[in-house]
Amino acid sequence: MTSLPLPDVLVVGSACPLLTGRCWSSFVVGGRVLIEAPPMVPQRLHELGLDPLALDAVVISHLHGDHFAGLPFLLLEYDVVTSRVAPLRIVGPPGTQARIEALFEVYYPGWAQEVDRGYSCEFHEMRDGETLQMGDFLLRAVEVDHGLDQDQALGFRIEGAMGSIGFSGDTRYTDALLTVAHEVDILIVDCTHANPTPGATHLSFTEIVDLRARLPRSTEIVLTHLGALLPDNIPVGIRVPLDGELLQCRAGNRSRSHR
Repeated sequence: MTSLPLPDVLVVGSACPLLTGRCWSSFVVGGRVLIEAPPMVPQRLHELGLDPLALDAVVISHLHGDHFAGLPFLLLEYDVVTSRVAPLRIVGPPGTQARIEALFEVYYPGWAQEVDRGYSCEFHEMRDGETLQMGDFLLRAVEVDHGLDQDQALGFRIEGAMGSIGFSGDTRYTDALLTVAHEVDILIVDCTHANPTPGATHLSFTEIVDLRARLPRSTEIVLTHLGALLPDNIPVGIRVPLDGELLQCRAGNRSRSHR
């Protein structure tokens, strides 16, 4: 199994549920932090050669099914297959613990009460501006606008000695994106639509081109939650990733590889 140096990012998937043929948006940072947990995530981790036991934390931007509904399957694997003993941090907006526990009960009624887990799930429910030290990097929550109640849609910044990453979560165009993107090496950003759509709660490629112009050239934009065909000519500084692609954001030594 593979261990990646922080803060390198493995693209587990980069599509939204409306785009067929690709895995849904999910990333692993440094081999230890899973960002988003769509339903197929345990299988994808194995396909990509990553040991689920290596994960220290799972970070969820908001409580829509394509972003967190894979967590019960991951917990079940820990319960039955791998016999996890190390604590697992689960980070998300307020209400995350109750929603995940309710979903697990829907999937496997009574299991959580019957199983004797050899590890603890430590839930951290974050709000706008809050930070959480996680090993050798700092996680910062930034509220974004996905048409949900206050603090129910979060973007995140992950900051470490080797670099920094911004993750938009699902969001409309908002100045909060500039907070998420401030001086990061890689900005992973929602790109569900090709063009602005009235009433949409997701970003469009056209809006991301505008965002590109507002950021320094040193910040590379990586598109995710893809849901539409994009133009053939993608501006410099914007990347449409491949599932399984490895993004490396060490200062002055950015490169990429594939699995």
